[in-house]
Amino acid sequence: MKAINIISFDVPFPANYGGVIDVFYKIKAFHNLGIEVHLHCFEYGRGKQIELEKICATINYYKRKKGVGSFLSQLPYIVKSRVNQELRKNLLKNHYPILFEGLHCCYLLKDTDLKNRFKIVRTHNVEHHYYAHLAKSEKFGLRKRYYSSESRKLKQFESILDHANLSLAISKNDYNYFTSKYPSLKVIHISAFHQNNSIKIKEGVGDYVLYHGNLSVNENKEAVKFIINNVFKNIDTPLIIAGLNPDKEIIK
Repeated sequence: MKAINIISFDVPFPANYGGVIDVFYKIKAFHNLGIEVHLHCFEYGRGKQIELEKICATINYYKRKKGVGSFLSQLPYIVKSRVNQELRKNLLKNHYPILFEGLHCCYLLKDTDLKNRFKIVRTHNVEHHYYAHLAKSEKFGLRKRYYSSESRKLKQFESILDHANLSLAISKNDYNYFTSKYPSLKVIHISAFHQNNSIKIKEGVGDYVLYHGNLSVNENKEAVKFIINNVFKNIDTPLIIAGLNPDKEIIK
């Protein structure tokens, strides 16, 4: 039986935002190929999910260490809050390859006890670029400083990728970045996994425009405002905005 460990930054069900959509349907793809998935995921509000038990051989949940200690670390907060010794012990119980979902989960990538394991990193973003953009679009001073600090820490931490055997870039731009930055690292471009296996759309041009994104992310909220105020203000084409957790300002 072929098997793999997957370390997920969040509980990947329900699959209702970008990152976990990719993780959940990747797990389903492994399952459909007859590959046992041993899932390790960090839980911080989504709870344990029975649906995952249908497609995973084993599931371990770990609590994120939120708080001041994780903020003050030299490690990025998204990494430090996921440092977990129980995860390390569980990974050492088998010899299967390890898929690290995102830079968030990569603290153990250079662990000497895992040096002979085949280690894969799924890069969901160039994370320090992403956090730099969040800082740029953020107006609240404290949060803006956090994003800027996290971007600097992530840029420094990213070199841990040299300890991976393989990286899976989610976009062509990310593929170009990682192949250029880490020439000794094998990088493959694999687009996001999702539920749609076929295309079912009408032919021709549609009669409306759809903007879809996580509307709890400030960068996406700013994009919506720009589209409304600068693109659709003087045209009659209908605009539909869809996404997770829109605030009152967006709804207005």
